[in-house]
Amino acid sequence: MSRSKFAQHVGVTEDTVTGWINKGYLPVVEIGKYRLVNLALVTKNALEQSFYE
Repeated sequence: MSRSKFAQHVGVTEDTVTGWINKGYLPVVEIGKYRLVNLALVTKNALEQSFYE
């Protein structure tokens, strides 16, 4: 998913998403010159986290 679409869906700015990507907080897939947010890994990581630890 593009950074702009991801930002719209989570309610933050595109610059925030870019910062998260640059810091390694969000997994990306690189296709040519594009870096897209890897929603499959975001979902997988969210489902694997335990909120009751």
